[in-house]
Amino acid sequence: MTDRFRAGRAAVLALAAILAGSTVAAAAPPKPSFATAVRLGFPNGDDWEPSIAADRYGHVYAFWTHYIGYGGAATGDPDPSCADCGSPHMDLQISADDGATWTTPNAPFPTLTRQDDPVDPTSISSITPSRRSSCRTRTTPARSG
Repeated sequence: MTDRFRAGRAAVLALAAILAGSTVAAAAPPKPSFATAVRLGFPNGDDWEPSIAADRYGHVYAFWTHYIGYGGAATGDPDPSCADCGSPHMDLQISADDGATWTTPNAPFPTLTRQDDPVDPTSISSITPSRRSSCRTRTTPARSG
């Protein structure tokens, strides 16, 4: 063996010894951050097509269409916030702590006529849903807050 070969072999063996002696700890995978699911709306509700939005302040907004006995069916819980609301109508629940707790469902736009298809809230400081009246294609913007 030549001196050059021996020096290269010694360097490789030294590097192998260093690597074998060092322990590289693998990073632990992050723990899931999901919590147990929380039911929103009414226990026997006939609630459809939720729109959900969050802002940077920890508020989460859930907005959906709530049916009560629609078309003569025996479905849906009466809405205590709006006993005279048409069916369907829109209901809103808000969380101020990143979804850990929620307000009770509330009809923010009480009306005797039907309301359909909430649109996602888009503003950070307020909710900007829309509502459709009587199955017409015209959409009327509404503002809360």
